[in-house]
Amino acid sequence: MRRGAAIPATEDYMDHVDHKLAPLLMIFDVLHDDLKVRFQGTGISERRKLDQTAQSWFAGNEHLIASNVVTNIWAALRIPCGIWSEAQFVTTVQRRLTVEALSLPLAAQHGRPPRWVNISVGLAGMDYDERAMGWHGDVKLGWFDAGFGIPTAPILPVA
Repeated sequence: MRRGAAIPATEDYMDHVDHKLAPLLMIFDVLHDDLKVRFQGTGISERRKLDQTAQSWFAGNEHLIASNVVTNIWAALRIPCGIWSEAQFVTTVQRRLTVEALSLPLAAQHGRPPRWVNISVGLAGMDYDERAMGWHGDVKLGWFDAGFGIPTAPILPVA
């Protein structure tokens, strides 16, 4: 992830991302109080049967406490560090599946909003017509040290 002593720019990251990870990626523009989806990998689109590119991340994730998510991300951007998460979602056939994710900052060109990349992996496959319907239960969260340290404040709950 790191390029020397700095986090990579979005363009550099995308030029070097492992092709196996690309379907599992989402890249966001971090706005004052929102996350706008800049890029959504095909694996995410298939899992959710929803493409949120150019939309607010919170429009399809009403279960999230948007202000806490954004506060956590801004804290991580200042260090910079990442956030790991584990959550369960319910599918159209009422199965509960676990998704693990790692979110990390990306450098943005001057004048552009900060960028945030999320890599998420479902720990079990879904059937052909099955899709994620909604989150179930608590979301486990923690800071991820990318070599620069982590915030001293506890991470805020997001659901």
